Amino acid sequence: MALSVTEIVTAVMRGTENRLKSGVDPDPHMELYLLIQELLHENRFWWARRTGSFATAAGTILYDLSASGKNIPDVEEVIAAYRIDSATEFTELTPITLALDEVAALHAVVAAKPDTYTLGLDGWQNFRLGAPADGVYTIRLIYWAGLNTDGGVFSPASVIPYVPGTLHYGLIYGLKRRIYEFLFGQRDERFIVAAANWERFLKSAGRKPSYTT
Repeated sequence: MALSVTEIVTAVMRGTENRLKSGVDPDPHMELYLLIQELLHENRFWWARRTGSFATAAGTILYDLSASGKNIPDVEEVIAAYRIDSATEFTELTPITLALDEVAALHAVVAAKPDTYTLGLDGWQNFRLGAPADGVYTIRLIYWAGLNTDGGVFSPASVIPYVPGTLHYGLIYGLKRRIYEFLFGQRDERFIVAAANWERFLKSAGRKPSYTT
């Protein structure tokens, strides 16, 4: 069962005897968001692997992945990018890694079929081709997702993103750990128990399900 932000925060607040003081201590909702950001950023779990696509425009080199029509605002790291040439033909784009090639991409004016790219050079959600596209192409990304809280994406009643519902119990462990660390420090027995539960959760959270026939 998938839990909402409110349900997890309520469970943790009750489990920690409502010791956080509203308006004085850390906001448990924000602590939960930060916990999920930490979880996604420091681990590469199979369930955080995502895909998305967008169309190029003739003469355009820079694409904001968070813009309307792109709707890929959660890209944290690109695993691979492909140009879809047909239903059966796909060309993997080469990432630009050298500074000199990045400078060339920043000043490129001659249009070409997309074959190289860089991400984040002009802003962390901006996908830049090595040259302006010479036509309309579909670009598909395979990527690791990260939690972006810009623009009020999440509300207290919203369902937890990315983390499968079967793993939401672990977020309760993690949020307790953060609260106990703030309230009592890392030597307190309550923090030690919560931290141990969190570490045990991390070891199992990446376990990919298998199916038998």
